[in-house]
Amino acid sequence: MSSYRSSPGEIIRDSIVVLIGVLFISVLTGHRLEEATQLFFVQYPFLIIALPSMISQCGDLSDVFLAHITSKVYLSTVDEHLRPYSEVISDFIGVFLSGSTSFFLLSTIVTVLNFLIFKRNVFFLSIYLVIMLSGLITMTIMSTIGVFLVLYLYKKGLNPDNFTAPITTTGGDFLATLLLVLLSSVLF
Repeated sequence: MSSYRSSPGEIIRDSIVVLIGVLFISVLTGHRLEEATQLFFVQYPFLIIALPSMISQCGDLSDVFLAHITSKVYLSTVDEHLRPYSEVISDFIGVFLSGSTSFFLLSTIVTVLNFLIFKRNVFFLSIYLVIMLSGLITMTIMSTIGVFLVLYLYKKGLNPDNFTAPITTTGGDFLATLLLVLLSSVLF
């Protein structure tokens, strides 16, 4: 691809199929998750407080990381094999540390609200473990998938910015919710 910029027409052309596919997947997975998690969130209502913030952070952090990678590929700071690796690793460590801080703060807020509002007898470290693991695992998986998408789309001459965010955000929403439910059912 000769330039980093896309015209509005290119963005619409590139994004429309992905956005329609992601919308369809979101509706289907949202319906399935709603059925599967309804009883679970009645039993552990404090986790419903964590879910919107957690999935938002997973998507935001993955998107920031992928924006860095896309920029570095376009600016030739890294090649199509992600060399030098130190550039990619340093960005991932920065995003991972930001995510760790964010998920730790979210865990603290949920723990306090659980104690004050819901008065559920759940060991506070379990709450931290579930939120931290769900968030960090989701962010890592979606960032990894996103890097492969960036490289693939770049090699195909398509602007990765038009594709990666909707795909990783939607996948992250599903994965974060799934991990939150699975880890909670194991640890609570």
